Amino acid sequence: MKKRRRFWGPTALNTTRRVSSSNATSVYRRAHVWATSSVYPVSVRGNSLTAKQGSKKPEKPHPDFPLTPNGCGQWSKKIRGKVHYFGPWDDPDAALRRYLSEIEVILAGGNPDAIADTPTVGWLVNAFLDAKDKQRTTGDLAQRTFDDYLKVCKRIAAFFGKGRTLESLTPDDFTRFRSSFPATWAPTTINNCIRDTSSVFKFASDTGAVNNRIITGTNFKRVSKKRQRIHKRTNGNAKEFTAAEVHRIIEASPVQLKAMILLGINAGFGPADCGRLEQSEIDFRRNWYTGFRMKTGIDREAWLWPETITALKAAIEARPPARKAEWEDLVFLTSHRRPWYQDGDTSNPIQQAFKKSADKAGCYRKGVGHYALRHMLETHGGPDQVAVNFVMGHVESGIAAEYREGIPQERVKAVCRNVRKWFMAGKPKKTSKATSKVKQK
Repeated sequence: MKKRRRFWGPTALNTTRRVSSSNATSVYRRAHVWATSSVYPVSVRGNSLTAKQGSKKPEKPHPDFPLTPNGCGQWSKKIRGKVHYFGPWDDPDAALRRYLSEIEVILAGGNPDAIADTPTVGWLVNAFLDAKDKQRTTGDLAQRTFDDYLKVCKRIAAFFGKGRTLESLTPDDFTRFRSSFPATWAPTTINNCIRDTSSVFKFASDTGAVNNRIITGTNFKRVSKKRQRIHKRTNGNAKEFTAAEVHRIIEASPVQLKAMILLGINAGFGPADCGRLEQSEIDFRRNWYTGFRMKTGIDREAWLWPETITALKAAIEARPPARKAEWEDLVFLTSHRRPWYQDGDTSNPIQQAFKKSADKAGCYRKGVGHYALRHMLETHGGPDQVAVNFVMGHVESGIAAEYREGIPQERVKAVCRNVRKWFMAGKPKKTSKATSKVKQK
């Protein structure tokens, strides 16, 4: 008998990095659906499960059978505008029983995957991801954040076990879970995992799955600020470049990347900001950028240096024609005529291109990429922190930030000039011909 493989519904939780929002109500919940490869082979292709090439969809057991064989390898039916899945092809009777037990709830607008009498870790991670997927679909959650949640849910399910009941979890379990983190993880990685894990288990109490909050204990806490500072000092991984290094990287970069690097130190642009930048947001006559940061939804402005304007004009002139009309206004396009950044794309071509140029210039350090250029603006932008935050697109707390309607352009320009002064101080000096001849002699 061939070994049976277990999947987490139409989209396999343990095999995919991105999850399509087009799946039905129970995208993640099918934690107890089994697929038998000996009858109807199923494989992962793209964002969903599909029957292996060459396998035919089965015929209905009888003409009145209410379900349809879906290409994902399961029996399905479209109800109230959504496709619902009820079980694998090889067990139509079980699929029919599930359909009959859930149809009334679905028609009434309810959720057939409501909390079980004894909720488990498997239920929790699937319900949590289902809720976050809805937020991602509506634009309230970034794809990158969803991907981080997906990773931590995989880790939780693998460590605790999908069948472990939530009520049985104790602080000792979370202590062991924290101890299972790889020794190579940096403090930031540990803190991010603890933060996301806490969000998952907080979801259980927020939804009423458990009567009392799940206690994680005193040992399941983030790395202290002191340890973070010690790690940063001993590992030498400060997110910074010298002005001379930035000049060398620019010199080693292709035309579009030159402009992206200058935007990083001049206006605090990260890779996503560069990839989304539109020509209509730049006033080339006044050397001014006006837009907002998608990550925070905060308005931002910047005075663009003459060097930045020159590089932007060169990048636009060298830019290939857009593959789609909606990309026509973008400042940067790849050689494939696509945006350099798209939501959900984990390849990050700007970081890859920056790494090549930094390596070519002899300035590459692990973990210090294009995003570190934002650190340079924050570091050298001057004492006017409110204006620096405005250029960076940072979220400010406090009532003053709520009342403040923009920043005077003189203050914005002063921030950009401070950074330019630091940048130009690192410009390599040109040696005259006479000096070079003397050195040769």
